[in-house]
Amino acid sequence: ALAMGAKGLNYFNVMQGDSFATNEDGTVDLYRNGVINVNGEPNYGEGGSKGDGGTYNYVDAVTKINHYVAEIDEVLMNAENKGVITTDSTVKGYIDGAAITSYGAVTGVSGDDAFVGCFDYYGKDAYLVVNKSVSTSRTITLDFGGVAQNYATTDMTLTTVTGSGTSLALTIPAGESVLVMLDYEAEESESTDDFDTAFRFV
Repeated sequence: ALAMGAKGLNYFNVMQGDSFATNEDGTVDLYRNGVINVNGEPNYGEGGSKGDGGTYNYVDAVTKINHYVAEIDEVLMNAENKGVITTDSTVKGYIDGAAITSYGAVTGVSGDDAFVGCFDYYGKDAYLVVNKSVSTSRTITLDFGGVAQNYATTDMTLTTVTGSGTSLALTIPAGESVLVMLDYEAEESESTDDFDTAFRFV
């Protein structure tokens, strides 16, 4: 959704009702859906706990997403979506009209399950590079057409990395994304907690 230019997220459903917790055989699964289970408790998954990264630990998953969105909020809220580059042919039919093959400095994208939202951020190129696979880490490469680009990346661990090159290969965990900003100038800052305070884009 964010790669397509969405300006907000809604989670379905924050609290699961009995109908969502009841299996076909009548048994109840309190951990199948929802950030809060039917007992009104945080849903860390059956036998799970905060921070364990379990498969059905919805609380940790949503918390991670929310922290990441807050970190890159300045870009997402102030950028105009220009389309999506994807290497997954199965989704192209669902984004008809939004699918593009290049944008700005990026002349092509390679790697399985790539879904790259392309943005204009105050006249500068920005890309939200998503690994569509929910089970496998992928390496997704942005090709800059042989022209060296200065870049800054922020991943979902809230780590920002800067560099320069004619291409950029990103290894992205399953279901996660990386924000890529081009044409930046590093600036001294007391804190690098917020992406927009750590860099000035020129």
